[in-house]
Parts: sequence; C-alpha cells; structure tokens
Amino acid sequence: MKHHDVEKFLHGQGLQEVARTKKAIGFSVDGGQAEVYVNTETMSDNNTLIIHPHYASMKSELLTIPGVIASTAEYRFSSNYRHFPKARTNAGKDNHHGIPFGFTSSSALKELLEAINAVVTESA
Repeated sequence: MKHHDVEKFLHGQGLQEVARTKKAIGFSVDGGQAEVYVNTETMSDNNTLIIHPHYASMKSELLTIPGVIASTAEYRFSSNYRHFPKARTNAGKDNHHGIPFGFTSSSALKELLEAINAVVTESA
C-alpha cells in the first residue's frame, strides 16, 4: 500500500491525527501520543507505517500476519517522529525512531492495528 492509502485507511478507522510534517503524519488511537506514523516520503511499500518502538517485542508476531511486509531496516529514524523516543543511529547520532512495516492489503493493515490496539487497551 502506498503512503496516501495508509493515511486514508487510518482516518477511516477513526484514528486521530496528532502530528503532521511534510515527511510524516502521526496517528493515535485515543488522541494522546502517536502510536504510529505514516512515512509520507517513502517511495517503497515496505516502510509506509512506522510503529512505536515499545511494540518491538511484537515484531515477529506482527510479521506473521498475511500481507504484512518486513522492511529491510530494523528501525526507521527521523526527526519527524517526535512522539517516539530517540536511539543512536548507525551514524552515531541520536534521533527519533520506530519500527517500519509495509502492507499488501488494507486487511493486513487492519489486523496489525488490532494487534497493537489490544496492547494499548490492556495497558490502559
């Protein structure tokens, strides 16, 4: 899925837009801190959605969802992901980061969102 399709889908699912730059759009389930970002600068379909790094322990599980595409990078770094924590990049600089995913279908995206939303709901 292209980034504009992911953005449209998130709006349609009722997620609230909580941050926007030219390169990224942050969405929240409950209007608080962003749990996901749409990477609007990507030309690739395999890193259109960036999820919060506190979901790192779920990555293997999320990749078993049919239609979820693994990115070639373990993390995606960008100063535009301001709601996410910083980590050290390969270049030795600290920058905001998240876990990149892509999707072949909206049903795969929906299933991933349901999985991370279950974690948000459990921790509330």
